Amino acid sequence: STEIRRAPVVIHEVLQEVIEDMQPLARAANVTLSASLQPTAVYMGDPIGISQALRALIDNAIKFTPPSGRVDVTLIDEPSRVLVRVEDTGIGIPAEAQEKIFLPFYQIDDTLARPYSGAGLGLAIARHVVEAHGGHLTVRSVVQAGSTFTVVLPRE
Repeated sequence: STEIRRAPVVIHEVLQEVIEDMQPLARAANVTLSASLQPTAVYMGDPIGISQALRALIDNAIKFTPPSGRVDVTLIDEPSRVLVRVEDTGIGIPAEAQEKIFLPFYQIDDTLARPYSGAGLGLAIARHVVEAHGGHLTVRSVVQAGSTFTVVLPRE
C-alpha cells in the first residue's frame, strides 16, 4: 500500500477538466461523451493520481465503444464516500476477463478487442490509485452491451 500525499481535491472540477480534455478523442471516435456531475465537497486525496485514474477509465471507455456509441460519466457525492461511474455502450468484457483487465499489460485476446490495442496500463494504474485511497474500482459488463466501471473513494 503506497503512501499517498493527500491534499484538498475538488473532484467535480478535476473530472470536468478530464472530460473536457477527452472530448476531442470522443469526437474523433464518433462517441458521445456526457457527464452528470454533482458538485463535491472537498476530498482529501492525491489530485494527480485521481485525475490519472479517471482519465484512464474514460479513455478506456471511449476506446472500446464503437462509433455512434456513448460514454456517460456520473459523479455522486455522499457523506461517507464519493462515487464515479463510467458507463459505456462498448463491446463489453467477457466474465472470465473482468478481473484480469486490471492486471498490468493484460489484453483481452480475441477478435473483438484486438483492433482496440493500447499499452494496457491504464486500468492497472487506475485501480492502484483508487486502492491507495482506501477505495475500490469494480466493473460490471455484458459482452456486446457495454461496461460500467465504478470508483468508490471513501471519505476519512
